[in-house]
Amino acid sequence: MAKVLLDGTFSSHPVHNAFFHVVLIENRGLCYKKLKSPPPPLLSSGTCELAQLVDSNQYDQYECLEANDIVGCQCMRDPIPSQQLLQEKSLTSSGSDSAEPNVEVSGTGQSAPIPHVAYFCVYSYPLRKQLFSKCMRRKRISVTFSVDSNDNFGDNLKVAQTWCSAIRCMLHGGAQAVSAPSSNGDSECQNGVTEKIPCQVCPLQRKLLVLVNPHSGPGKALRIFQERIVPVLAEAEVSYDLIVTDKAKFAQEHVRSANLNRWTGIVIVSGDGLVYEVINGLMEQIGRAHV
Repeated sequence: MAKVLLDGTFSSHPVHNAFFHVVLIENRGLCYKKLKSPPPPLLSSGTCELAQLVDSNQYDQYECLEANDIVGCQCMRDPIPSQQLLQEKSLTSSGSDSAEPNVEVSGTGQSAPIPHVAYFCVYSYPLRKQLFSKCMRRKRISVTFSVDSNDNFGDNLKVAQTWCSAIRCMLHGGAQAVSAPSSNGDSECQNGVTEKIPCQVCPLQRKLLVLVNPHSGPGKALRIFQERIVPVLAEAEVSYDLIVTDKAKFAQEHVRSANLNRWTGIVIVSGDGLVYEVINGLMEQIGRAHV
């Protein structure tokens, strides 16, 4: 049996005349299947309702983004290419501020968005076998769905936010029950959910300490971080504090004296030398047992 958290029908982007049945399944992920014909008007693009336990075999023919491979989900008004969105976000962020969910972007030179339509995009990195090789490598996959069941952008955005919130809670281990808007848009709770479904609070946002040795790579560590890691962190809406080391044992001294409760993890972009420095700094922490 499978527990379906959310169920809806949406058109895809950029092909708006293609409709998909989309389900969010607990402990499995986001599954979707292209419909052979457009759905009835009352069911098209955005009706989300909490489903009951169902036979998991009925979704065997669906494409699925596995929960373990999904890194994040974002809502937006203008579905510009996500890599361009991430580049703009990285240019306007110092790296120490929290990533902003529910992004709205305009003036990018792309075609003008439909005024009342909202979008939500899911980012996934499943393992795929490389061509002519036995090695497995993660490949980036993103899917974008359009929400246009209402004539008002605010109502469509609420539907998109419901899906994004449910996906984030599932990823962070905080969603046992999902709050969903009613089909007629009525709401009893302040956060726009129906009274029948308990409201859920997602876990706190994660924040990382990133330590980069600019001489590692050789000399490419900082560029590798900016080009390969920053886009993934932006998609996952994970904020970070970036520190570029400038001398030997700098990382060790910083980790030893820092209040590590500010971060949920440490990312090291370097060779094994910086790894040893961080481990030594952790062992020298007064509260190392807690760390």
